[in-house]
Amino acid sequence: VEMGVGRRFHPKAILLSGPSKAALAVGSGNVTHGGWSANHEVWATYESDDDGSPAISAFRNYLESVLNLTNRTESISGEVVAAFDSTVNSWAVELPEPAGLYGNPGSAPLLERIAGLAGNDVREATICAPYYDPDGEALREFAARIPAPVRTLLQKNHVGLSASAASSLPTNVELNSVDTDPSRFIHAKFFVLRRSETTLFVAGSANISRAALMADGTWGNAELIAVQEISNRQADELLSD
Repeated sequence: VEMGVGRRFHPKAILLSGPSKAALAVGSGNVTHGGWSANHEVWATYESDDDGSPAISAFRNYLESVLNLTNRTESISGEVVAAFDSTVNSWAVELPEPAGLYGNPGSAPLLERIAGLAGNDVREATICAPYYDPDGEALREFAARIPAPVRTLLQKNHVGLSASAASSLPTNVELNSVDTDPSRFIHAKFFVLRRSETTLFVAGSANISRAALMADGTWGNAELIAVQEISNRQADELLSD
């Protein structure tokens, strides 16, 4: 996948497609021992027979945008077409309008999409990611777009945020040190935007960086995030881990 100089192809997703059902996972784990076993990761999952079809439909569109960055071959294009072939896959007949997934390259920067979906009722935000801009620019921009207390979860010895940037963050940003016992790399990337009635949960590949969150499609990384509306109780259970 050709991204150009200084850009990274960074999305992580798995689609399982069969005649009667499809399952999709979008998250933070690379195809490595760490990503699938040793690290702490987070995934959003969808199934075609359990209200997951809009996200699966959105993933089909994202695959098409990714294919536009490749030197298409008949075998690669054929695999994608076969995965969604409605003549052999009953779940693919009349797929609904795409929803729930947002990617870069895309129509708008991911941070803009997240802030727009969150709305004006965010009471508190919690974010977790292993990598930040050293100068903290994306974190500062997030705090400006989400004018509520922003709690960050940073793992000891894995913080990509300079001391000078940490000391000059906006007053609504709180830095929290977290770790595991025994220590394992927390590679999960998520945003929990708590509102008065529900919580917007965002999981995927995007770190808190310019290249991930602020790119407009002509520069920056290729990323993919899943956005779900969950109850505040579900958000509390997730964060308790």
